[in-house]
Amino acid sequence: MEEMPFAKNIQVDEEDRLDHQLDGYENFLYYFGYFGLWEFEPKPINSVNVDYVRGTEPKSIKLMPRFKKLIPALVEAWNPPQDPITDSIMGMMSMFGDILDGEEEAVEEAEEELESLFTLLQPLFAKGELKNILLVPGEGESINGNFTLTASLHSSCWRRLRLPGSATLLDLHEVIQEAFGFDDDHLYSFFMDGKRFSKYFYNSPMDVQGPYVHEKQIGRLNLYEGKRFVYLFDFGDEWLIDIKVEKIEEEEEKPADIVEKKGEDPDQYEW
Repeated sequence: MEEMPFAKNIQVDEEDRLDHQLDGYENFLYYFGYFGLWEFEPKPINSVNVDYVRGTEPKSIKLMPRFKKLIPALVEAWNPPQDPITDSIMGMMSMFGDILDGEEEAVEEAEEELESLFTLLQPLFAKGELKNILLVPGEGESINGNFTLTASLHSSCWRRLRLPGSATLLDLHEVIQEAFGFDDDHLYSFFMDGKRFSKYFYNSPMDVQGPYVHEKQIGRLNLYEGKRFVYLFDFGDEWLIDIKVEKIEEEEEKPADIVEKKGEDPDQYEW
């Protein structure tokens, strides 16, 4: 990072306005540093002859290219209730914007060598988890090929399914019904973030509200290997089936099929 021509140390004490804006930031100094927005050098803590030891204060701050790139989005998205801390954050971001004016070319050059935030964060999450957090469920470009999914009622009752990318969620519903021996006689939904009754849903065609399962193809759901979502069948008895994407193969599409079964079919009508 040291070679970046625009990334220079700003002495906080020499910038009265900056010193005031950063008063009380403490942990935020580390948060922003952790995500590569800046580097900072803390002031030494002097606890001699004082009744109260202040938290971390910055001696100097070096702004990184990612800060310049994200600052417009941060300013636009930040919308908490107005309070002194909010005013301080907004003032700080706007002033850093002023400080960095005229540095666009240097920022662009530096960004070419800078890894994306997504790349830097990936090692901190389990495989696929970060995508699950950042990607909008159910919104993606088309993937052609075959998807192998595991649909699990519980650990000793699951079905491995294969569907082409051109199949819809309605097709997936029908394969699940066949695989578990259900009677297709109730409403159902797919929740693409894995949380039942979330806002990322596709409903059965008989429901009063869409979006509907027949409107979305498997290959356009932003699926990736390791992705999980849930299928909820019968809103009374609530048969909840966890679905995991085991494999995506970009090859000639094959018909939907039940590849493997474990466990007996559940008794849908236990009474």
